[in-house]
Amino acid sequence: MNKEKYREFIKYAKDLVNHYKKQDVDFYNDIEENLISLENRIEDNYLYLGVVGSFSCGKTTFINSILKSNLLPVSAIQGTTVAINIIKDSGCYDLNIKYNDGEVLKFSKKSRKIFKRFGFPVEELIEKKNTFWEKFLSFLRKICFLEKKYEKDFNDRKNKQILDIFRILCSTEELATNIRTLQLELPNSNLSEQIAIVDTPGTGSLNVRYDKLTKFAINNICDVVAVIIPYDEPVSESLITFINSNLNRVKSNCLYIVTKIELLDDKSELPSLLRVIKKRLENGLALSDACVIPLPTMTYLKYLNDDKKSTFFNDMSEEEKIGFVKLYDEGLSLIKSTLNNNKSKIIKDKILILYDNIYSNLIDKFTQNIDNYKKRNDEIDKFELTDINTFSSSLKNELIDKINNTKSNSFNKLLKSAGYIIKISCWEQNLQDKLSNIKDSENLIKSLNFMIKFELLDI
Repeated sequence: MNKEKYREFIKYAKDLVNHYKKQDVDFYNDIEENLISLENRIEDNYLYLGVVGSFSCGKTTFINSILKSNLLPVSAIQGTTVAINIIKDSGCYDLNIKYNDGEVLKFSKKSRKIFKRFGFPVEELIEKKNTFWEKFLSFLRKICFLEKKYEKDFNDRKNKQILDIFRILCSTEELATNIRTLQLELPNSNLSEQIAIVDTPGTGSLNVRYDKLTKFAINNICDVVAVIIPYDEPVSESLITFINSNLNRVKSNCLYIVTKIELLDDKSELPSLLRVIKKRLENGLALSDACVIPLPTMTYLKYLNDDKKSTFFNDMSEEEKIGFVKLYDEGLSLIKSTLNNNKSKIIKDKILILYDNIYSNLIDKFTQNIDNYKKRNDEIDKFELTDINTFSSSLKNELIDKINNTKSNSFNKLLKSAGYIIKISCWEQNLQDKLSNIKDSENLIKSLNFMIKFELLDI
Protein backbone atom coordinates (compact mmCIF):
# COMPACT_ATOMS: atom_id res chain seq x y z
CA MET A 1 0.00 0.00 0.00
CA ASN A 2 1.41 3.34 -1.09
CA LYS A 3 0.68 5.58 1.91
CA GLU A 4 2.37 8.58 0.30
CA LYS A 5 -0.17 8.65 -2.54
CA TYR A 6 -3.02 8.71 -0.05
CA ARG A 7 -1.32 11.50 1.91
CA GLU A 8 -1.07 13.57 -1.29
CA PHE A 9 -4.76 12.99 -1.99
CA ILE A 10 -5.70 14.02 1.56
CA LYS A 11 -3.68 17.25 1.27
CA TYR A 12 -5.25 18.07 -2.10
CA ALA A 13 -8.77 17.29 -0.82
CA LYS A 14 -8.24 19.45 2.28
CA ASP A 15 -7.21 22.39 0.08
CA LEU A 16 -10.39 21.96 -1.96
CA VAL A 17 -12.53 21.79 1.18
CA ASN A 18 -10.96 24.96 2.63
CA HIS A 19 -11.52 26.80 -0.66
CA TYR A 20 -15.19 25.84 -1.12
CA LYS A 21 -16.29 25.39 2.50
CA LYS A 22 -18.25 28.66 2.73
CA GLN A 23 -20.60 27.51 -0.05
CA ASP A 24 -21.95 24.52 1.90
CA VAL A 25 -20.59 24.27 5.46
CA ASP A 26 -22.45 21.08 6.48
CA PHE A 27 -21.39 19.14 3.38
CA TYR A 28 -17.73 20.09 3.62
CA ASN A 29 -17.69 19.43 7.38
CA ASP A 30 -18.71 15.84 6.59
CA ILE A 31 -15.94 15.61 3.96
CA GLU A 32 -13.45 16.96 6.52
CA GLU A 33 -14.55 14.29 8.99
CA ASN A 34 -14.08 11.59 6.36
CA LEU A 35 -10.62 12.93 5.53
CA ILE A 36 -9.66 12.75 9.21
CA SER A 37 -10.90 9.14 9.32
CA LEU A 38 -8.86 8.29 6.21
CA GLU A 39 -5.78 10.00 7.63
CA ASN A 40 -6.11 8.16 10.95
CA ARG A 41 -6.70 4.85 9.17
CA ILE A 42 -3.52 5.22 7.09
CA GLU A 43 -1.30 6.04 10.08
CA ASP A 44 -2.85 3.53 12.53
CA ASN A 45 -1.63 -0.10 12.49
CA TYR A 46 -4.48 -1.41 14.63
CA LEU A 47 -7.30 -3.44 13.14
CA TYR A 48 -10.69 -2.27 14.46
CA LEU A 49 -13.26 -5.00 15.04
CA GLY A 50 -16.74 -3.47 15.29
CA VAL A 51 -19.45 -5.24 17.26
CA VAL A 52 -22.95 -4.64 15.91
CA GLY A 53 -26.33 -6.09 16.73
CA SER A 54 -29.76 -5.36 18.11
CA PHE A 55 -30.28 -4.32 21.73
CA SER A 56 -29.71 -7.07 24.30
CA CYS A 57 -28.41 -9.49 21.67
CA GLY A 58 -25.26 -10.21 23.68
CA LYS A 59 -22.77 -7.65 22.31
CA THR A 60 -21.42 -6.70 25.72
CA THR A 61 -21.12 -10.31 26.89
CA PHE A 62 -19.29 -11.17 23.65
CA ILE A 63 -16.74 -8.38 24.26
CA ASN A 64 -16.30 -9.27 27.93
CA SER A 65 -15.68 -12.90 27.00
CA ILE A 66 -12.92 -11.89 24.53
CA LEU A 67 -11.32 -9.72 27.23
CA LYS A 68 -11.88 -12.52 29.79
CA SER A 69 -13.14 -9.85 32.15
CA ASN A 70 -16.46 -8.26 33.12
CA LEU A 71 -15.14 -4.91 31.94
CA LEU A 72 -18.26 -3.53 30.28
CA PRO A 73 -21.39 -3.15 32.40
CA VAL A 74 -24.23 -5.56 31.66
CA SER A 75 -27.73 -4.59 32.69
CA ALA A 76 -31.17 -6.16 32.59
CA ILE A 77 -32.35 -2.82 31.17
CA GLN A 78 -32.44 -2.97 27.39
CA GLY A 79 -29.30 -1.43 25.93
CA THR A 80 -26.43 -0.23 28.13
CA THR A 81 -23.99 1.18 25.54
CA VAL A 82 -24.60 4.92 25.02
CA ALA A 83 -21.42 5.88 23.14
CA ILE A 84 -18.89 4.30 20.78
CA ASN A 85 -16.49 2.41 23.06
CA ILE A 86 -13.04 1.58 21.69
CA ILE A 87 -10.91 -0.85 23.72
CA LYS A 88 -7.21 -1.18 22.89
CA ASP A 89 -4.32 -3.09 24.36
CA SER A 90 -1.69 -0.72 25.79
CA GLY A 91 1.19 -0.64 28.21
CA CYS A 92 -0.78 1.47 30.71
CA TYR A 93 -4.30 2.53 31.57
CA ASP A 94 -5.75 5.69 30.03
CA LEU A 95 -9.05 7.08 28.81
CA ASN A 96 -9.62 9.35 25.79
CA ILE A 97 -12.95 11.14 25.52
CA LYS A 98 -13.80 12.57 22.11
CA TYR A 99 -16.77 14.89 21.69
CA ASN A 100 -18.97 15.51 18.65
CA ASP A 101 -17.36 18.94 18.15
CA GLY A 102 -13.86 17.40 17.95
CA GLU A 103 -12.70 18.23 21.51
CA VAL A 104 -10.55 15.49 23.07
CA LEU A 105 -9.92 14.99 26.79
CA LYS A 106 -7.18 12.54 27.81
CA PHE A 107 -7.42 11.36 31.41
CA SER A 108 -3.64 11.26 31.93
CA LYS A 109 -3.45 14.97 31.03
CA LYS A 110 -6.89 16.42 31.86
CA SER A 111 -8.12 14.34 34.81
CA ARG A 112 -9.19 17.37 36.88
CA LYS A 113 -11.12 18.87 33.97
CA ILE A 114 -12.86 15.52 33.41
CA PHE A 115 -13.85 15.29 37.07
CA LYS A 116 -15.26 18.83 37.09
CA ARG A 117 -17.11 18.46 33.78
CA PHE A 118 -18.96 15.32 34.83
CA GLY A 119 -19.56 16.37 38.43
CA PHE A 120 -17.24 13.86 40.08
CA PRO A 121 -15.84 14.98 43.47
CA VAL A 122 -12.41 16.44 42.71
CA GLU A 123 -11.17 15.55 46.19
CA GLU A 124 -11.58 11.86 45.25
CA LEU A 125 -9.24 12.21 42.26
CA ILE A 126 -6.19 9.98 42.68
CA GLU A 127 -3.16 11.97 41.62
CA LYS A 128 0.34 12.73 42.76
CA LYS A 129 0.80 16.11 44.39
CA ASN A 130 4.07 17.95 43.94
CA THR A 131 4.24 19.31 47.50
CA PHE A 132 7.10 19.39 49.99
CA TRP A 133 5.27 16.93 52.24
CA GLU A 134 4.77 14.43 49.37
CA LYS A 135 8.42 14.70 48.40
CA PHE A 136 9.45 14.09 51.99
CA LEU A 137 7.21 11.01 52.27
CA SER A 138 8.62 9.71 48.99
CA PHE A 139 12.13 10.11 50.37
CA LEU A 140 11.20 8.15 53.50
CA ARG A 141 9.63 5.36 51.42
CA LYS A 142 12.76 5.06 49.32
CA ILE A 143 15.13 4.70 52.26
CA CYS A 144 12.73 2.14 53.75
CA PHE A 145 12.45 0.27 50.43
CA LEU A 146 8.70 0.88 50.32
CA GLU A 147 8.55 3.05 47.18
CA LYS A 148 7.84 0.18 44.76
CA LYS A 149 4.97 -1.11 46.89
CA TYR A 150 3.56 2.41 47.18
CA GLU A 151 3.82 2.95 43.40
CA LYS A 152 2.03 -0.33 42.74
CA ASP A 153 -0.77 0.48 45.18
CA PHE A 154 -1.09 4.00 43.76
CA ASN A 155 -1.25 2.76 40.16
CA ASP A 156 -3.77 0.07 41.07
CA ARG A 157 -6.06 2.65 42.67
CA LYS A 158 -5.66 5.06 39.76
CA ASN A 159 -6.30 2.33 37.18
CA LYS A 160 -9.42 1.26 39.06
CA GLN A 161 -10.61 4.86 39.03
CA ILE A 162 -10.12 5.09 35.25
CA LEU A 163 -12.11 1.88 34.78
CA ASP A 164 -14.89 3.11 37.08
CA ILE A 165 -15.18 6.40 35.18
CA PHE A 166 -15.20 4.56 31.86
CA ARG A 167 -18.00 2.26 33.06
CA ILE A 168 -20.06 5.22 34.24
CA LEU A 169 -19.65 7.26 31.06
CA CYS A 170 -20.24 4.39 28.63
CA SER A 171 -23.56 3.47 30.26
CA THR A 172 -25.06 6.79 31.44
CA GLU A 173 -27.09 8.58 28.78
CA GLU A 174 -27.18 11.94 30.60
CA LEU A 175 -23.37 12.13 30.73
CA ALA A 176 -22.69 10.82 27.22
CA THR A 177 -25.06 13.06 25.25
CA ASN A 178 -22.26 15.00 23.50
CA ILE A 179 -19.66 12.21 23.54
CA ARG A 180 -18.82 10.43 20.30
CA THR A 181 -16.11 7.96 21.37
CA LEU A 182 -14.68 6.64 24.62
CA GLN A 183 -11.30 5.00 24.02
CA LEU A 184 -10.06 2.86 26.87
CA GLU A 185 -6.44 1.76 26.80
CA LEU A 186 -5.40 -1.03 29.14
CA PRO A 187 -2.93 -3.93 29.33
CA ASN A 188 -4.79 -7.00 28.06
CA SER A 189 -2.94 -9.85 26.39
CA ASN A 190 -6.24 -11.23 25.05
CA LEU A 191 -6.33 -8.33 22.57
CA SER A 192 -3.51 -9.83 20.55
CA GLU A 193 -1.95 -8.74 17.28
CA GLN A 194 -3.03 -5.09 17.63
CA ILE A 195 -6.75 -5.76 17.34
CA ALA A 196 -8.98 -3.10 18.92
CA ILE A 197 -12.64 -3.74 19.75
CA VAL A 198 -15.32 -1.16 18.89
CA ASP A 199 -18.54 -1.48 20.88
CA THR A 200 -21.55 0.28 19.31
CA PRO A 201 -24.94 1.27 20.78
CA GLY A 202 -26.64 -1.17 18.41
CA THR A 203 -29.26 -1.34 15.67
CA GLY A 204 -32.99 -0.74 15.68
CA SER A 205 -32.94 1.75 18.53
CA LEU A 206 -35.70 4.33 19.01
CA ASN A 207 -32.94 6.73 20.10
CA VAL A 208 -31.83 8.59 16.94
CA ARG A 209 -28.44 9.41 18.52
CA TYR A 210 -27.63 5.72 19.04
CA ASP A 211 -28.47 4.98 15.41
CA LYS A 212 -26.20 7.81 14.19
CA LEU A 213 -23.33 6.69 16.42
CA THR A 214 -23.57 3.09 15.19
CA LYS A 215 -23.53 4.19 11.54
CA PHE A 216 -20.62 6.57 12.20
CA ALA A 217 -18.60 3.77 13.79
CA ILE A 218 -19.30 1.45 10.84
CA ASN A 219 -18.42 4.05 8.21
CA ASN A 220 -15.45 5.77 9.86
CA ILE A 221 -13.86 3.48 12.47
CA CYS A 222 -14.55 -0.23 11.96
CA ASP A 223 -12.42 -2.24 9.51
CA VAL A 224 -14.42 -5.43 9.94
CA VAL A 225 -17.66 -6.12 11.78
CA ALA A 226 -18.84 -8.92 14.03
CA VAL A 227 -22.62 -9.11 13.69
CA ILE A 228 -24.14 -10.58 16.85
CA ILE A 229 -27.14 -12.87 16.28
CA PRO A 230 -28.94 -14.27 19.36
CA TYR A 231 -30.14 -17.85 18.91
CA ASP A 232 -33.77 -16.89 19.65
CA GLU A 233 -33.79 -14.25 16.86
CA PRO A 234 -32.11 -16.13 14.02
CA VAL A 235 -31.58 -13.44 11.35
CA SER A 236 -34.54 -11.09 11.56
CA GLU A 237 -35.75 -9.14 8.54
CA SER A 238 -34.70 -5.87 10.18
CA LEU A 239 -31.14 -7.20 10.63
CA ILE A 240 -30.93 -8.20 6.94
CA THR A 241 -32.16 -4.71 5.95
CA PHE A 242 -29.61 -3.05 8.24
CA ILE A 243 -26.70 -5.08 6.88
CA ASN A 244 -27.67 -4.46 3.24
CA SER A 245 -28.05 -0.73 3.93
CA ASN A 246 -25.00 -0.10 6.10
CA LEU A 247 -22.57 -3.00 5.58
CA ASN A 248 -23.14 -3.76 1.93
CA ARG A 249 -19.52 -3.26 0.85
CA VAL A 250 -18.05 -5.30 3.71
CA LYS A 251 -20.77 -7.89 4.38
CA SER A 252 -18.70 -10.67 2.81
CA ASN A 253 -15.93 -9.99 5.36
CA CYS A 254 -18.30 -9.83 8.34
CA LEU A 255 -18.22 -12.41 11.10
CA TYR A 256 -21.68 -13.63 12.07
CA ILE A 257 -21.56 -14.61 15.74
CA VAL A 258 -24.43 -16.69 17.16
CA THR A 259 -24.81 -16.08 20.91
CA LYS A 260 -26.86 -17.39 23.83
CA ILE A 261 -26.81 -20.91 22.34
CA GLU A 262 -26.41 -22.38 25.85
CA LEU A 263 -30.03 -21.36 26.48
CA LEU A 264 -31.33 -23.81 23.85
CA ASP A 265 -33.80 -26.23 25.41
CA ASP A 266 -32.58 -29.02 23.17
CA LYS A 267 -28.82 -28.70 22.65
CA SER A 268 -28.96 -31.26 19.82
CA GLU A 269 -30.79 -28.66 17.70
CA LEU A 270 -27.68 -26.45 17.51
CA PRO A 271 -26.26 -27.85 14.21
CA SER A 272 -29.59 -27.45 12.38
CA LEU A 273 -30.04 -23.94 13.88
CA LEU A 274 -26.63 -22.89 12.55
CA ARG A 275 -27.50 -24.25 9.08
CA VAL A 276 -30.76 -22.25 9.06
CA ILE A 277 -28.94 -19.06 10.12
CA LYS A 278 -26.25 -19.55 7.48
CA LYS A 279 -28.82 -20.14 4.74
CA ARG A 280 -30.89 -17.09 5.74
CA LEU A 281 -27.80 -14.89 5.70
CA GLU A 282 -26.64 -16.15 2.31
CA ASN A 283 -30.08 -15.74 0.77
CA GLY A 284 -30.88 -12.38 2.35
CA LEU A 285 -27.43 -10.85 1.73
CA ALA A 286 -26.60 -12.60 -1.56
CA LEU A 287 -23.47 -14.19 -0.07
CA SER A 288 -21.80 -17.34 -1.32
CA ASP A 289 -20.33 -18.36 2.04
CA ALA A 290 -21.31 -16.53 5.24
CA CYS A 291 -18.85 -17.03 8.12
CA VAL A 292 -21.16 -18.21 10.95
CA ILE A 293 -19.50 -18.88 14.32
CA PRO A 294 -21.35 -20.22 17.40
CA LEU A 295 -20.01 -18.69 20.59
CA PRO A 296 -21.42 -19.63 24.02
CA THR A 297 -20.12 -16.45 25.67
CA MET A 298 -22.38 -16.63 28.73
CA THR A 299 -21.09 -20.06 29.73
CA TYR A 300 -17.50 -19.02 29.19
CA LEU A 301 -17.81 -15.96 31.46
CA LYS A 302 -19.64 -17.93 34.14
CA TYR A 303 -16.97 -20.62 33.95
CA LEU A 304 -14.29 -17.98 34.54
CA ASN A 305 -16.19 -16.35 37.41
CA ASP A 306 -17.43 -19.00 39.82
CA ASP A 307 -18.84 -16.33 42.15
CA LYS A 308 -21.29 -15.20 39.44
CA LYS A 309 -22.92 -18.46 38.51
CA SER A 310 -26.54 -18.34 37.39
CA THR A 311 -29.42 -20.83 37.23
CA PHE A 312 -28.85 -21.98 33.64
CA PHE A 313 -25.18 -22.63 34.46
CA ASN A 314 -25.90 -24.53 37.66
CA ASP A 315 -28.36 -26.78 35.85
CA MET A 316 -25.71 -27.88 33.33
CA SER A 317 -23.79 -31.07 33.74
CA GLU A 318 -20.03 -30.78 33.96
CA GLU A 319 -19.75 -32.44 30.58
CA GLU A 320 -22.01 -29.81 28.99
CA LYS A 321 -20.00 -27.01 30.60
CA ILE A 322 -16.71 -28.39 29.27
CA GLY A 323 -18.31 -28.93 25.86
CA PHE A 324 -19.50 -25.31 25.64
CA VAL A 325 -16.16 -23.94 26.85
CA LYS A 326 -14.42 -26.00 24.16
CA LEU A 327 -16.87 -24.72 21.55
CA TYR A 328 -16.15 -21.17 22.72
CA ASP A 329 -12.37 -21.66 22.49
CA GLU A 330 -12.72 -23.05 18.96
CA GLY A 331 -14.93 -20.13 17.92
CA LEU A 332 -12.62 -17.51 19.39
CA SER A 333 -9.61 -19.19 17.77
CA LEU A 334 -11.40 -19.05 14.39
CA ILE A 335 -12.19 -15.34 14.89
CA LYS A 336 -8.58 -14.46 15.74
CA SER A 337 -7.06 -16.51 12.92
CA THR A 338 -9.51 -15.02 10.39
CA LEU A 339 -8.66 -11.49 11.50
CA ASN A 340 -4.90 -12.04 11.71
CA ASN A 341 -4.64 -13.82 8.36
CA ASN A 342 -6.65 -11.16 6.55
CA LYS A 343 -5.56 -8.08 8.52
CA SER A 344 -3.63 -6.37 5.70
CA LYS A 345 -6.38 -6.99 3.16
CA ILE A 346 -9.12 -5.84 5.54
CA ILE A 347 -7.31 -2.58 6.34
CA LYS A 348 -6.54 -1.95 2.66
CA ASP A 349 -10.21 -2.54 1.77
CA LYS A 350 -11.28 -0.07 4.46
CA ILE A 351 -8.87 2.58 3.18
CA LEU A 352 -10.21 2.12 -0.36
CA ILE A 353 -13.80 2.46 0.87
CA LEU A 354 -12.99 5.69 2.74
CA TYR A 355 -11.11 7.00 -0.31
CA ASP A 356 -13.95 6.11 -2.70
CA ASN A 357 -16.54 7.76 -0.46
CA ILE A 358 -14.59 11.02 -0.28
CA TYR A 359 -13.75 11.01 -3.99
CA SER A 360 -17.32 10.25 -5.13
CA ASN A 361 -18.82 12.85 -2.75
CA LEU A 362 -16.44 15.53 -4.04
CA ILE A 363 -17.13 14.61 -7.68
CA ASP A 364 -20.90 14.70 -7.07
CA LYS A 365 -20.63 18.08 -5.35
CA PHE A 366 -18.46 19.66 -8.06
CA THR A 367 -20.70 18.23 -10.78
CA GLN A 368 -23.65 19.82 -9.04
CA ASN A 369 -21.79 23.14 -8.83
CA ILE A 370 -20.91 23.00 -12.55
CA ASP A 371 -24.55 22.32 -13.45
CA ASN A 372 -25.63 25.29 -11.32
CA TYR A 373 -23.08 27.56 -13.02
CA LYS A 374 -24.24 26.42 -16.48
CA LYS A 375 -27.84 27.07 -15.55
CA ARG A 376 -27.04 30.58 -14.33
CA ASN A 377 -24.97 31.25 -17.46
CA ASP A 378 -27.87 30.16 -19.71
CA GLU A 379 -30.23 32.48 -17.84
CA ILE A 380 -27.82 35.41 -18.35
CA ASP A 381 -27.49 34.63 -22.08
CA LYS A 382 -31.28 34.65 -22.49
CA PHE A 383 -31.63 37.99 -20.75
CA GLU A 384 -31.25 40.85 -23.36
CA LEU A 385 -29.35 43.82 -21.96
CA THR A 386 -30.07 47.37 -23.33
CA ASP A 387 -27.19 49.13 -25.06
CA ILE A 388 -25.38 51.44 -22.60
CA ASN A 389 -25.76 54.58 -24.77
CA THR A 390 -29.46 53.97 -25.29
CA PHE A 391 -29.92 53.26 -21.61
CA SER A 392 -28.09 56.48 -20.52
CA SER A 393 -29.99 58.64 -23.08
CA SER A 394 -33.33 57.21 -21.95
CA LEU A 395 -32.44 57.79 -18.32
CA LYS A 396 -31.37 61.39 -19.09
CA ASN A 397 -34.65 62.19 -20.88
CA GLU A 398 -36.65 60.66 -18.07
CA LEU A 399 -34.85 62.82 -15.51
CA ILE A 400 -35.35 65.99 -17.61
CA ASP A 401 -39.10 65.31 -17.86
CA LYS A 402 -39.33 64.83 -14.10
CA ILE A 403 -37.46 68.10 -13.49
CA ASN A 404 -39.70 70.00 -15.90
CA ASN A 405 -42.86 68.59 -14.32
CA THR A 406 -41.60 69.54 -10.92
CA LYS A 407 -40.82 73.06 -12.08
CA SER A 408 -44.22 73.49 -13.71
CA ASN A 409 -46.08 72.27 -10.61
CA SER A 410 -44.04 74.55 -8.37
CA PHE A 411 -44.65 77.56 -10.64
CA ASN A 412 -48.42 76.97 -10.72
CA LYS A 413 -48.53 76.75 -6.93
CA LEU A 414 -46.50 79.95 -6.75
CA LEU A 415 -48.93 81.82 -9.08
CA LYS A 416 -51.91 80.64 -7.07
CA SER A 417 -50.29 81.87 -3.84
CA ALA A 418 -49.48 85.24 -5.50
CA GLY A 419 -53.16 85.62 -6.55
CA TYR A 420 -54.27 85.21 -2.95
CA ILE A 421 -51.76 87.79 -1.81
CA ILE A 422 -52.94 90.34 -4.47
CA LYS A 423 -56.58 89.72 -3.53
CA ILE A 424 -55.86 90.21 0.17
CA SER A 425 -53.94 93.43 -0.57
CA CYS A 426 -56.84 94.81 -2.66
CA TRP A 427 -59.34 93.84 0.01
CA GLU A 428 -57.24 95.56 2.68
CA GLN A 429 -57.06 98.82 0.63
CA ASN A 430 -60.77 98.69 -0.10
CA LEU A 431 -61.52 98.17 3.57
CA GLN A 432 -59.48 101.21 4.59
CA ASP A 433 -61.24 103.41 2.03
CA LYS A 434 -64.68 102.33 3.22
CA LEU A 435 -63.80 102.73 6.90
CA SER A 436 -62.70 106.32 6.37
CA ASN A 437 -66.25 107.21 5.24
CA ILE A 438 -68.00 105.72 8.31
CA LYS A 439 -68.52 108.15 11.24
CA ASP A 440 -70.25 106.34 14.11
CA SER A 441 -69.21 103.07 15.80
CA GLU A 442 -72.49 101.18 15.24
CA ASN A 443 -72.36 101.69 11.51
CA LEU A 444 -68.66 100.77 11.61
CA ILE A 445 -69.39 97.34 13.14
CA LYS A 446 -72.21 96.57 10.71
CA SER A 447 -70.10 97.57 7.75
CA LEU A 448 -67.19 95.45 8.94
CA ASN A 449 -69.36 92.32 9.34
CA PHE A 450 -70.87 92.77 5.89
CA MET A 451 -67.50 93.40 4.18
CA ILE A 452 -65.79 90.43 5.88
CA LYS A 453 -68.55 87.99 4.85
CA PHE A 454 -68.61 89.30 1.29
CA GLU A 455 -64.85 89.34 0.79
CA LEU A 456 -64.32 85.93 2.38
CA LEU A 457 -66.90 84.42 0.10
CA ASP A 458 -65.18 86.02 -2.84
CA ILE A 459 -61.80 84.62 -1.80
